[in-house]
Amino acid sequence: MVVWLDEIQKYFDGDRPLTAGVIGELLDGPGPVVVVATIWPDRLHRYIGLPDRNSDEDRYRAHREVLVLADQVNLADRFSRAERDRAEAAARCDSKLRAALAATDLELTQTLAAAPQLVARWEQAKGIGGPGRGPYRSALLTAALDAARLGVRGSLSPELLGRAALGYYSDREWARAPEGWFDDALAYAIDNTTMHGAAAALEPVAGQGPGEIAGYRPADYLVQHATRVRRDVWPPARLWTALCDTLTDLDDLERVASAACDRRLYVVAVPLLSALVDDGDYEAGERLAWLLADAGDREGLATLADSGCAGAGEWLADLLADAGDRGALWARADAGDVLAADRLADLLTRDRDRDGLRALAEAGHGMAGDRLAALLAEDGDRQGAIDILEGLVEAGDLFDERLLNRLGAEAGDQERLRVRADAGDGDAADRLAVLLAKAGDRDCLHARAEGGDVYAAIRLAELHAADGDRATAVAILRERADAGDWDAASRLAALLADAGDRDGLEALADAGYRGARAQLARFLAQIGDRDALRVNADKGDEWAASKLNALLAAAGDHLALRERFDAADGWAARPLAELLAARGDHAGAIEILRALADEGDDEAGEQLAALLALTGDHEGLRARADDGDREAAIRLATLLAEAGDHEGLRARARSGDWWAAHRLAQLHAEAGDDRLLHFGFDVEGAIAERRGW
Repeated sequence: MVVWLDEIQKYFDGDRPLTAGVIGELLDGPGPVVVVATIWPDRLHRYIGLPDRNSDEDRYRAHREVLVLADQVNLADRFSRAERDRAEAAARCDSKLRAALAATDLELTQTLAAAPQLVARWEQAKGIGGPGRGPYRSALLTAALDAARLGVRGSLSPELLGRAALGYYSDREWARAPEGWFDDALAYAIDNTTMHGAAAALEPVAGQGPGEIAGYRPADYLVQHATRVRRDVWPPARLWTALCDTLTDLDDLERVASAACDRRLYVVAVPLLSALVDDGDYEAGERLAWLLADAGDREGLATLADSGCAGAGEWLADLLADAGDRGALWARADAGDVLAADRLADLLTRDRDRDGLRALAEAGHGMAGDRLAALLAEDGDRQGAIDILEGLVEAGDLFDERLLNRLGAEAGDQERLRVRADAGDGDAADRLAVLLAKAGDRDCLHARAEGGDVYAAIRLAELHAADGDRATAVAILRERADAGDWDAASRLAALLADAGDRDGLEALADAGYRGARAQLARFLAQIGDRDALRVNADKGDEWAASKLNALLAAAGDHLALRERFDAADGWAARPLAELLAARGDHAGAIEILRALADEGDDEAGEQLAALLALTGDHEGLRARADDGDREAAIRLATLLAEAGDHEGLRARARSGDWWAAHRLAQLHAEAGDDRLLHFGFDVEGAIAERRGW
């Protein structure tokens, strides 16, 4: 069975979205099943890209979980010669195909989908019907397309279209608007008589009852075209207002809020995200918290935190701590804000304020006791630190028991560590084993190892290995490894590698011991045995492939690396690209990295963006940024900022490039104007004079 989904992003939203679990159930059903879907490159990059390392937000996690299941096929933007030959053969019996092949301005599939007619319908709307109708037809269609490129995937209501279209007229045109302008413009937009039966520029969306129309949706191709040609155009204020006032679909609200946030249009993003928060959207709360923190809005963060948003509390505590505002942190800590108490403890620790830490600990915040004990230990008052930590243990408030274990180990207090180890504290068990090993107490180590203490077993094995009794050490570790202990298995492999026991390592690797293949690959690389690495790599050993390719790269053997790359060794790609770049073959390196990045390799994407930046390829960075490549957007914004290109950054900001908007705000702030940093833009696209939310 073949399941054709067409544009897969249409299934990601709604009450019953497409998930990885649904795909799994479908593929695991009776009989062979193939699921086929399409997606535009910019959306693919946006969905599969990992979130920022410093962000807790992962808006597209569910989308990514679906997309990574797929075998990706990148379609060329034009037919191959062989494909075109087959199309020409079929055209002998198909007049539509024959006409499409005769077109020269667009590719075959675009022509078949009436792309030329769709584009013309929009671009020529202003001139069709004369000045009494044309401007209003153009306005309505452009409003619909701008709404779609800002993220509206659901139907556009007549109310939204009518209100938004007002922003696309001149004052003169509005004053001369004829009666019935909206009905005429709508009729023009949904007319497909010139489309050879294909979709109209606006397609009606069915409502609940027969003949009922819920709204309208613009043609996909026309949305893509408008997104390209209007990328740097700031949508009119009336469109933003209409979207805020009329949208009810929660997924559409979230996307439009994101579009506003990416443009630093906080006056729109804040109320939209607030509406989602009121509806119980946790992720919207986290995003709103991040936005308010970025704008430095402490009051807004406090309100959001008090409503139960953990992210807001964390951002607020960070802002207060960065400002050194102990009073505000104390007030929030006294009100039960654990995050504020934690940041306050950090400040007090930084200032070595023992009295403050003691007072915070006595107020019931155990993390302050941890910090106070650490200070006492640093100052040499080990017993004072231990007394505090033991008091926290009794009260159940000790956040990190490792300090207590470390102090006990430094004092040589085996009994204290033994009690904690026997209670299941792995850190205490490890420190106790180290003490016993230093004391040479093999009997105690053996007894604990016999009782299942892996840390004791490892230390005992190390003692035997140090004495030259490798056989006993191997036997001890193998027994634990055979029982399923991964740490022991890794230590066993390392022991054999250190001893140069190739046969033993190969036996462990063949038996599937954890860490054995990695240790074997490292060993073979150390002795320079490329042939053995190549054999193992060709069997699918990724550790061997990685080490082999590293050796080839270190030797500058780009021909051998190219051979492995051409043989589909994925581990050869990045070393080959790095070697080519080092040799000055930037084009070759970029070609390889681009292919890896397009398949979702984030590290390759970072390297590609860095290389494009190094070569000053602004257009290459811009193209990738426009397709949703975050790293390319960061690099491009950095280049523009370093060049002081305010207008270039502003154009990128208008297109929804958050990094460009952020860098522009930083440039203004460095020049003494922090309005954009704290207030963002207003709905007209000018820098806001005050907070508008």
